[in-house]
Amino acid sequence: MINEHTKRLKYYRKLIDQYVNYWIPVMGLDSWAELSVDYSYVPCLDAPFALARCQADWQHMTAVLSFYLGTFVAEDISDERTEAVVVHEMCHALLSEISPDCNDGHEERVVTYLTESFLRTKYRERNQRCSSTCGKSSSTNTTS
Repeated sequence: MINEHTKRLKYYRKLIDQYVNYWIPVMGLDSWAELSVDYSYVPCLDAPFALARCQADWQHMTAVLSFYLGTFVAEDISDERTEAVVVHEMCHALLSEISPDCNDGHEERVVTYLTESFLRTKYRERNQRCSSTCGKSSSTNTTS
């Protein structure tokens, strides 16, 4: 018998896959050589409260999006916030060429703003705002 925790892990994995598959062509990442998704059931060692991480190589146009499913379950992340996290990490891939060695917080602010812009555009027709799900970079709890 599958316990509730395992069901939630599977739920988030499927949900993240759906959002990644939706956003790849929208954000133009389908032109990249490779964009892979990695799932971990344990927290990131460098940032134990992070939900996700993007490691991008802009020169070869490859990126790995890592999602820490155990953290999603522990924090009971909403579907809307899950989508915001996916878009946030994909924005890091898009900006990786601009600030590959920059750690001064500017990239995080720009990524957060772009995430909100992408989601507002998607949900504009439904007259919804994503500011409550996108929030500030600290509320998405991601790391680049």
